[in-house]
Amino acid sequence: MDGTPATASSPHTVPAGRRAGASDGQGGRVRTLPLVAPSVVLLLIWSLVPLAMTLWFSFRRYNLLNPAVGGWAGFNNYRYLLQDPALVSALVTTLVLVGAVLVITVCFGAVLAALFQSEFPGRGIARVLMISPFFVMPTVAALIWKNLLMQPVNVCSPGSSDWSGCRRSTGSPISPSPR
Repeated sequence: MDGTPATASSPHTVPAGRRAGASDGQGGRVRTLPLVAPSVVLLLIWSLVPLAMTLWFSFRRYNLLNPAVGGWAGFNNYRYLLQDPALVSALVTTLVLVGAVLVITVCFGAVLAALFQSEFPGRGIARVLMISPFFVMPTVAALIWKNLLMQPVNVCSPGSSDWSGCRRSTGSPISPSPR
C-alpha cells in the first residue's frame, strides 16, 4: 500500500452489490453481539446485584441477633472496623488460613493429578469419586455448613479453643442450650 486510493482494478476492492468477505474464503461476518449480549447482561446482573447489596448493607445498621434494630449507619461501620483492635488479628488469621489452604490444595492436587494420570486398577472409579463432590449443589453445601456453624453447640461455642478465630465474649447472647 503506497497511500494511493484503490481503483477498480485493485484486488482489494469489492464490486458493487457484494459483501466484503462473502466469497473470498472468510464466509461473511456474523454479528456476535446479539448472540452474547443476553449472557453478558445476565452475568453482569448476577455479579453486580450482590455487590450493590453488600455495599448497601455495609452502610446500614443491621444486627442479625436483633433484626428490629436498624437504620442508616453511614461510615460509622467503617470507622468501627478500622478502630477495632481485633482487625489486625483477624487479617493475619485470614491470610494464614488462605495461604495454608492454597499450599495444601496445590500440593495435594498436584500429587493426586500425577497419581491419577498413571494406570492402575479402578482408576475410572477413583476419578469419579474425586470429582463427585462437584456434583453437590452449592446451595446444599451452604445449608449444611450453615446448620453446622449456626447451631448453639459448634466449633465456635464458648469454651472451645481459639484456633478458629471464633472467640466469643463471656456475655454472648448465643450460648449452648441448657440440658
